[in-house]
Amino acid sequence: MSRRPIRDALHDAYQAAHNLYLSHQPSVDLYNAYFEWANDTVRKLQTLISGADIDRLILTPRHWALYSVPVASAAPVRDLVKLELERQATAMQDAYKALDFLATRWADLGVFVVVDTSVYCHHPQRLDEADLAADLGIGEEPLHIVIPMVVIDELDRLKDRGNGDAKVNARKTLKVLDQVLSDPGDIGRIREAGPSVLDPGIKRGVITVELLPDPPSHIRLPRSDDEIVDQALALEGLADRRVRVVTYDTGQSTRARLAGLEAVKLLGK
Repeated sequence: MSRRPIRDALHDAYQAAHNLYLSHQPSVDLYNAYFEWANDTVRKLQTLISGADIDRLILTPRHWALYSVPVASAAPVRDLVKLELERQATAMQDAYKALDFLATRWADLGVFVVVDTSVYCHHPQRLDEADLAADLGIGEEPLHIVIPMVVIDELDRLKDRGNGDAKVNARKTLKVLDQVLSDPGDIGRIREAGPSVLDPGIKRGVITVELLPDPPSHIRLPRSDDEIVDQALALEGLADRRVRVVTYDTGQSTRARLAGLEAVKLLGK
């Protein structure tokens, strides 16, 4: 799903809620108009965003509580509906502005990749020393690595309870990320543009990295591999560009391709 239809639907929902909030209808009419807006907005958004986001933005506890309010009580009904409309309009506005922010933030970051845990644990070079552009065959283009939080949690588990290379490399990867992402909300730079670390005669683009936090109220899928693919798929819609999943595992590359993502399976694990 492209970012633009989501952004436009959220903006339209905000505008409708804001206009309804500013209206001067009788309490009963406002009450009915509010539920018409809510039902219409759910219909328009349910194919664009998750059920958890629908609940967070529209079908809130206060929304359901309004069903039990005596409509004859004019003043309380008006106040409660106005309060919920104000909250929902603000939430819609925050959501579409967040998408606008991402469009600007990600405009010039080049090729987007989600690197799964197997690569961090088994690649022969450390994250800041690896020539991932060579692995991906992308030449001098900038490379942007996006790391879902589930991958960070897996690396944390492996550094404490893993074995052999996986444990050592998980610890090294987390150390690099701590250095380049002193603020977890920032975009860090793993390496500036310049010669390849493996072949100085080949130029490579800048490599950047950022964390992808779990969305509010998000419930992870039971399998970490499925969760990584699901997050990569969501990222593809938010970034409005192709996202490549990089892995050593056949199962993971197959999952990614079945989901419609581009998968790069590295050799040599």
